[in-house]
Amino acid sequence: MKKIKISLLFLVLNVSIFSQTTFYDNNTKKFGIIDKTQKIIMSPKYDYMSQISEGCAVYKENGKYGLLDKTGKTILKPIFNNPCSLKYAKVCDGLIRVVDFEYLDSDSSSYNEKYGFYNINGILKIKCIYSLASDFQNGKALVIQNNKYNVININGDLAYNKWFDDENEIKEKFTWYSKDENIQLLSYEYRNGTMSDKYDKVTKGYVDEKKEMIFSTNINYGNVINYNKKLDRALVFENEKFAYLINQKGEIISKLNEKIPDLFWSDNLNFRFVNGLGQLSVVKRSFEGEEEKIDITYYLIDVNGNIIKKMNNGSSEIISECDYGNR
Repeated sequence: MKKIKISLLFLVLNVSIFSQTTFYDNNTKKFGIIDKTQKIIMSPKYDYMSQISEGCAVYKENGKYGLLDKTGKTILKPIFNNPCSLKYAKVCDGLIRVVDFEYLDSDSSSYNEKYGFYNINGILKIKCIYSLASDFQNGKALVIQNNKYNVININGDLAYNKWFDDENEIKEKFTWYSKDENIQLLSYEYRNGTMSDKYDKVTKGYVDEKKEMIFSTNINYGNVINYNKKLDRALVFENEKFAYLINQKGEIISKLNEKIPDLFWSDNLNFRFVNGLGQLSVVKRSFEGEEEKIDITYYLIDVNGNIIKKMNNGSSEIISECDYGNR
């Protein structure tokens, strides 16, 4: 009986820790960390925080960027000028992969990315000299320099006395980037080139990049969606404006428009569950004379579509920020 109680307690704690995210506080106009029960894990204190990914969130303080864990504890002090320096940041073997930008012209429009590693005490352990580097895996990382491959240990020492032209010549196998728990799916009809320009067809199902069917649904929306494998949830729309959370069986878990009015598919194409919680946006456009005014409201929701928090600002992924040229 004691063993069962311990197992259940661990399960509850594990779910609670998993379901945390950054949130914006409308009163203080700062970002903090909250869990799915609306418990404040870290009080709002920073002007900017990214979404929590791989147990880490990028934050901004005094114009510099650093790294927090999902409880709000500092992993790396704010010493970076650029949030994109931490776009792949997570702790692996006690080291954190960072990116330095080597600018090639005065207007910073042309640059090279150089990879290196800091430890959790904020000390640079391996200089940013590699054109690409994997995270550490079992004490080793794959690196590229001058289009050639080698392996380094946690001290930065090379494992091989020669550089290889092909990654496959190295006996160890590495994963360059961690796999997202969200997988992007396309409608089955679209994949076969039969979807009309109108979004009024019944979607037969959604397939991954290998054209393998993930799930089917009768909801009439047939665009790109993100399906979360761990949580078994996807956001789909019917006729562009009726939003549903569904599972892999195609069952409707929640009719979101009953809780959040004015949802529209184009504003939520990139909706994802991150760390157990999702973030929807409602965009309202109006005109003052010839000037267009745009107001955005954000909603944190859980896997059952319950509203955790209503916010005037949202937190985004660092990689998304960097893809839009924020360097």
